[in-house]
Amino acid sequence: MRKGRLAFVAVLVGVLALVLAPSTLATTTSEVSYIVEVTISGTVTAGPYHGMGTVSGQLVATQSPGLISPGKWQGDTDLSWSSVAYGGIPMCQAGSLEPPTSIVVTITGRPTALQPIQVQWSGIWTDETVPLTCNGITAPGGGLPVEPFIGTTGPTTFMLPPDGGTQTISGGLAAPGGGWNNTGTITITRALSNGKRFTDREKALASKMATNATSFENSWSNVGTACRALGPVFGRACSAIVYSVRTVDKIDANNWSDLAADPPRSDYTQVGEPRYPSVTRFRGTNAKGRAAAQALNAYLTNLAHEAGLTQAMLIAVERAQGAQLANAQTWVTRQAAAASNYARQLAATLTSQWTLGSRLRTALVAAGFRGSAALNTLTSDKSTLREGANMWSAFAKSITQ
Repeated sequence: MRKGRLAFVAVLVGVLALVLAPSTLATTTSEVSYIVEVTISGTVTAGPYHGMGTVSGQLVATQSPGLISPGKWQGDTDLSWSSVAYGGIPMCQAGSLEPPTSIVVTITGRPTALQPIQVQWSGIWTDETVPLTCNGITAPGGGLPVEPFIGTTGPTTFMLPPDGGTQTISGGLAAPGGGWNNTGTITITRALSNGKRFTDREKALASKMATNATSFENSWSNVGTACRALGPVFGRACSAIVYSVRTVDKIDANNWSDLAADPPRSDYTQVGEPRYPSVTRFRGTNAKGRAAAQALNAYLTNLAHEAGLTQAMLIAVERAQGAQLANAQTWVTRQAAAASNYARQLAATLTSQWTLGSRLRTALVAAGFRGSAALNTLTSDKSTLREGANMWSAFAKSITQ
């Protein structure tokens, strides 16, 4: 473990922020929390060797007990890696490396008195090297890793207006033949503890997932045309599979699009339950057919749960916003608890989806199903699914704070 390596990064994933009008500045510091969102992209070079990766996340910095003036807010969380790649050495293959990485953020100030806030951050990660295999032999020592917090990466302390803002982060460390270089941002949003709203980053991810679901639905649509050439028996089975996957993907796309819009609702005295779209249950007539049917049923059920939970979480958050506007704190709390429950379940479905899709792809290919573009959609979105799972898991915790 390399300690003392100052890290900037504070985490993504879903906390809900209230957009504050000037009149809300009359609140007390105990009602205030801060949403911290971070993204840092880093590179490393050493001769022909090179690597890249991005670390990101979101956390909620809450009021430290027993402190009145100046206020002090703290938060910490684990970070997620994405877009990690290493290579460049002839005759060598580089593996991947996503070491455990965490961040601590401290904010001090008196925002209710319209005074600037001071932000400090630091982080710790596990010191590992990138695995290298050269001519079939494991290379000793391994390759240099991306280090998002190394050297001059900062500033690690900076000032922002009382409502927050965005600070650019950059820096690194030079070394013979190359070195490390990092760039990124940290964004802080001031929020009342009872203000519930999706952050811009959560909405951006929802929009991305809506686009992906629409793309997947279109890919399966093309397979549907080819199903007719398989004859009356296999053609009907093929069409049924395509119809089921397209239907749930279309519902998913609509729900993610609605989440990206996120308007408040006035029916906040109702706590809803997820409504899962119905899906066809498939059965096989031989061993390969039964394996494909079992994998398909599991995948479609998980996809239907994703659709139902996304919609239920969205409605709960929008109702919490409506209750907030009506100053109905009891209903804000109830809707936030419901949204937290659905977000936690949604994270679990997203965690399972890629594995279920991979199993389904293998089973369908073994059973003779054709349509490479559609089959590839089952395993093409691993990074987005992982990002979504991490985000909604953190969201489930943050919304009730």
